[in-house]
Amino acid sequence: MTSSNRKGNDRLALSLVLAIALTRIPGIFSFQLPDATLAAFFLGGLALAQPRSFGWLLLVAFLADWVAFQTGLAPGSCLTPAYVFLVPAYGLVWGAGRLAGKCGPIGYLWLVNAMLWVLLGVSAAFIVSNAGFYAATAAATGLGGWAYAETVGRYFPAYAGDALVYLVPVLLAVLWSSQSRRASPSPA
Repeated sequence: MTSSNRKGNDRLALSLVLAIALTRIPGIFSFQLPDATLAAFFLGGLALAQPRSFGWLLLVAFLADWVAFQTGLAPGSCLTPAYVFLVPAYGLVWGAGRLAGKCGPIGYLWLVNAMLWVLLGVSAAFIVSNAGFYAATAAATGLGGWAYAETVGRYFPAYAGDALVYLVPVLLAVLWSSQSRRASPSPA
């Protein structure tokens, strides 16, 4: 890896860390930005080669939640035994990003494949995190599995939308940048 690649990866990692921290803790701004956590994990999987980056992003998400819970910015009722299911949920999004990174050279087909991996990863994360919540807490309320699925299913568009609001522009910028580099004549 060249030093410019390393600097680029370091900048990306820092950007992903800041995106998680700034959007996961409510009340930092006078308005609430959509949560960038899923987008950060997907981009981390897509662009950062080291699996330890996944661990760092998990740590940042945990610390952001800890700050939010400790300061009362997020309700403590959000912290349940189901919280551990976020690890495999985020792992699925990270893995989808890794698979999207193997979709060949950057071009229009790459963009379509990347968007399919985004949707698959986010959908899988939604299912795992909500199934974990059901198994850990909601099942004890007597709510049937199908009724629970119908109840939480209505939140999927917002869940996916938060990721897409960040990922669509970033993936389009990657495509545009790649196309621009190919179109530019190389210096003689």
